[in-house]
Amino acid sequence: MNTSNRKFELQLIEEELNYLIKNDRKNWIRTAKLLFRIEQEKLYEVRAVSFTRYVVQLAEQNKINVSTLWRAKTAANVYAELLGYENIKEIKEEKVKTTPEQLETYKKIKTIAPEKIVEEIKNKLIEGEGIRNELHAVWKTYRPLKKGKTERGRKNNKQNNEVLVSADQYHLPFDDEEVMINKEIEDENYGYLLKDIQKLEKYNLSTEDLTIGNIKNALRGRKWISLALGKYNLCQFNSFYDISFKDYEKNIRYKFDYIGFIKKDKKINSFPILVGVVVNTNPTSHILQRKIKVQFPYFNCFYVAIPLKDEIIRKALENIPESTGIIAIGKEIEGGTRHELKMVRKSKLTSSIEEKNRAILFQKLLENNLGW
Repeated sequence: MNTSNRKFELQLIEEELNYLIKNDRKNWIRTAKLLFRIEQEKLYEVRAVSFTRYVVQLAEQNKINVSTLWRAKTAANVYAELLGYENIKEIKEEKVKTTPEQLETYKKIKTIAPEKIVEEIKNKLIEGEGIRNELHAVWKTYRPLKKGKTERGRKNNKQNNEVLVSADQYHLPFDDEEVMINKEIEDENYGYLLKDIQKLEKYNLSTEDLTIGNIKNALRGRKWISLALGKYNLCQFNSFYDISFKDYEKNIRYKFDYIGFIKKDKKINSFPILVGVVVNTNPTSHILQRKIKVQFPYFNCFYVAIPLKDEIIRKALENIPESTGIIAIGKEIEGGTRHELKMVRKSKLTSSIEEKNRAILFQKLLENNLGW
């Protein structure tokens, strides 16, 4: 194709791109396909020295952020991968029911979350279910496991000299016994097991790290709250993780693993119920005892969440104060949509929270919601 024809071809594509950007942002797959064609056929050479530079110019001309175009192109590749296509040209635009933002979050989740959970999210994206909030919640839950590392398992500061240990030192979360690993292979779940092991190795995680992540993921669900509160109707329910603040009067820094914010009815004058949870894998720990003592006064009911294992449950019952509830959480079931739960002991529900403590928590939760 000579220069004149290439210029005319690019002009036609740009006219369509300009229309899509201004009038049909939802048709992001078509935008991605046009960008893909410009790159593959090197039509950008008519206007710029590189495809990257061309995309920047296109964004400037249309007065949009350049990331909007890159996100559409990247998301199309992720979506094609979800469907098992080799090329984004195979995607039927009219059947796409998800957004670039959702696919971008899915791509990040895929690098660290257990594979059964990843597979379930993937199916929901293909079916077009509205899972925006679920995606953000899952990413927020598992993101801390990456410990600031990139997708290659390296720290951003380029000063990481950690040596990754071999994969055979790891086991499937919650199922350390070889018989359970053999059962995974028997049930044709070996692909999940292998991918989870690879994630553990890449980010230098222990099974304890992933166990804690899985427990936090389980706490997102309403089922355990219903078990904890009994007959309460959950009008509103929100989960918060890793909330930190410092009490300057006592010179103590607090870090709450999980806070549940529950409204049982729509009455303006009714106070929300505050549920606190410490996530723990060792009930005999002195640190756990201290956490319970200092955090208990901030909540209407308080729990320790542990792995669903008989020995850990026994130790929890022996070492955790009777006023504190115990919830045991196991591996993923039903395709990764939820976890096994066992209410070992209920926490007593009390309304006696000091006004100061309640005010502090309300302020921190508001700041967290505002992203401060």
